[in-house]
Amino acid sequence: MRETRSYGAGEMLRNLLADVTEAAIILVDGDDGAAQVVHGRLHELLAGLGEPNVYHAHGAAVGHAAAAALALRLGCDADADEHVVVGYRQALLTNDRPILAAVGLAVAGWARDRGRAREAAVLVGAAARLRGTDDPTSPLVIRLTEALRADLGAEFDACYAEGVALDAAAATARIDPARALSSSGRHRDQVPSRW
Repeated sequence: MRETRSYGAGEMLRNLLADVTEAAIILVDGDDGAAQVVHGRLHELLAGLGEPNVYHAHGAAVGHAAAAALALRLGCDADADEHVVVGYRQALLTNDRPILAAVGLAVAGWARDRGRAREAAVLVGAAARLRGTDDPTSPLVIRLTEALRADLGAEFDACYAEGVALDAAAATARIDPARALSSSGRHRDQVPSRW
């Protein structure tokens, strides 16, 4: 992917998607050194996009979702906060449900990191609703789901079902990071492992 050439805005989008793909691999492999490198590249690319706009929104939304997950992995909490907020704003511009689902999954990981396991499980369900299906083969979904099952036990299934039962508009509103922190989930009563 990196060896192909694009021009103008196409080049930036190609680089962004290559980094998003690499970030997904890094998160599964747990390579913190590579996470630091790709996180830095994503910061540069995303900063180059400027303010949220419809033209870049698809790439920017998934870029911010990937950067948030890397920031959580690296323990950069304030950076993760910014990425989920901006990623959500960008995803709203797209009105594209799979893009909203990708951001929703990042917000779920972020909510779990903040000690909101119950809310995170609802968000994983809301992301599945927006995607249109479960994603049982995604290593990132599998890892987050397993972590939340360990946190919540049997309660996970009810929380997940709550998210899946939402209609598209309610699922879109539910993945808003501001709502995830203000909802009635558990406070930081445990320090979860990085996903």
